[in-house]
Amino acid sequence: MSLVLLAAVAHGSESDPFREPNALSDGTPHERPKMISGFLGLPFSYGFAGFFPVGVSGRFTLPILADGFLFQVNDELDVDLGVDFAFFGGAGKPFFWLGVPVEAMWQFHFVERFAGYVKLGAVLGVVSDGAPGSTGFGSAFFASVIGAVGLNFKLTQALYLRFEVGYPWAKLGLGVAF
Repeated sequence: MSLVLLAAVAHGSESDPFREPNALSDGTPHERPKMISGFLGLPFSYGFAGFFPVGVSGRFTLPILADGFLFQVNDELDVDLGVDFAFFGGAGKPFFWLGVPVEAMWQFHFVERFAGYVKLGAVLGVVSDGAPGSTGFGSAFFASVIGAVGLNFKLTQALYLRFEVGYPWAKLGLGVAF
């Protein structure tokens, strides 16, 4: 009986997907690729009252700490640099939003093809005339704290499906690693 139980426990530990190479419990050194990503998004920061928001976004992800902060966990720290463009049309005067974000991204690689992340950063940008709270005299510059949680799904060796939601966007995109 003891041998059967021991064999079942040993077999169960071998099939744990979080203990496989490149999974969450893989604390060995890793090489991380750079990534360029493009997103389509729903910029909900101004709400939906009379506006239909749509946006595009681009990101360049640069690994900073390939093996992250946690010794026994497959994590990494990246910097995400990018550009965001959003258009708000509909009732009232349409306006646009253009921003340049810089974000710190902490990723956790759960299994080889799937990772989750949290991001925190800042954006500098411009909002065109017609935006809620604008003076009506041209454009207004702004700075804001931004953040998100997201998922990366590895489709091929170099192609990733990405999804993130936070302030001020919900985005779906593709990333190319190199």
